[in-house]
Amino acid sequence: MLESKLQKQIIISTCYLVLSAILFSCSSPKQVESDNYFITETRCHITPIKDQGNSETCWIYAMLSTIESNRIAMGDSVNISPVYFERMLLQEEAEGVYMRKGGGEISMRGMIPHCMTLFDKYGAFAYDSYRSRSENKNMSVLAREVKLLAKNDAARCVGLDKMRSDALELLDREIAFLPRFQFFCGSEYTPQQFGRSVVQPEDYEYLGADYPFPDRRITDVIRATPPDSLLLIAQHSLEQGKAVCWEGDISEEGFDWNNGVADLSQKELKKIKSLSAEDLREKYRHDIETFRTTDDHAMSLCGISHDKHGRKYFICKNSWGTSNRFKGLMFMSFEYFLCKTVLIASLNTK
Repeated sequence: MLESKLQKQIIISTCYLVLSAILFSCSSPKQVESDNYFITETRCHITPIKDQGNSETCWIYAMLSTIESNRIAMGDSVNISPVYFERMLLQEEAEGVYMRKGGGEISMRGMIPHCMTLFDKYGAFAYDSYRSRSENKNMSVLAREVKLLAKNDAARCVGLDKMRSDALELLDREIAFLPRFQFFCGSEYTPQQFGRSVVQPEDYEYLGADYPFPDRRITDVIRATPPDSLLLIAQHSLEQGKAVCWEGDISEEGFDWNNGVADLSQKELKKIKSLSAEDLREKYRHDIETFRTTDDHAMSLCGISHDKHGRKYFICKNSWGTSNRFKGLMFMSFEYFLCKTVLIASLNTK
């Protein structure tokens, strides 16, 4: 009887081990690949990853992140407040709504050159000097509140100065009171003084597709540059320890935030490898003009890596928090960059 029970336990244990081995053999390779997929070749220092929340201001977060990384490379650590730029943008948009007699919409969208326009016009605040009272403040909801205020003031013909005062009061209440000065490293700065100490408008150049994209402002200057040249410029900059700001298309299935990878399908990869430089440029132009490549998002490129097959990827600092596989970073294949880049901002070497 005892022998029979022992045999039964042995059989059950053996079955369990076999089943475990089968399950392990099915899941193990994927897990090993997941844990050891990317090998870093070069990496810039970065400031803490932020979360833009429900706002449409990725172009602000990405450009500021790029500036911050490049300041660190120069030996000057600085963390800039994106909320300050969102506030100044809302103030500008409110004036537009008022002067249109309450018509039109407030847009928080833009392209990365406009961040530098705001920087030049309004200066900047350090991150700890101006932050929203609520880390989860919904800027899209606030934009609607600001529009309603400007619309109501326009209906009452209160005048631009009164509307500005009303808007400032609303923004102070909903975001945080905006001080006239800030203290940084033991010194007092106005926003303009602090901004000029961090970056100058001519420090960056904007290269890419020179098209009238929906989010492009009249002041956005873009130098037309083909995709293969953009890739070489971005690669060279990062190899020199200089971060690059990227703007482009994330509507592709291969842009996988949770998994932390932006890549093309195998079919597209095969097609890209067969194209000459001239054909690639023609495809790039055609895809933009037929809306297969759209201007959706911006991130900061902060490094270069490769996978176990030797394929190269840009390391991207995103602004969606740290909830994905790489704690807020993404890996964009060079091929994805070639096909889906709209614009880059790199330090001006002239």
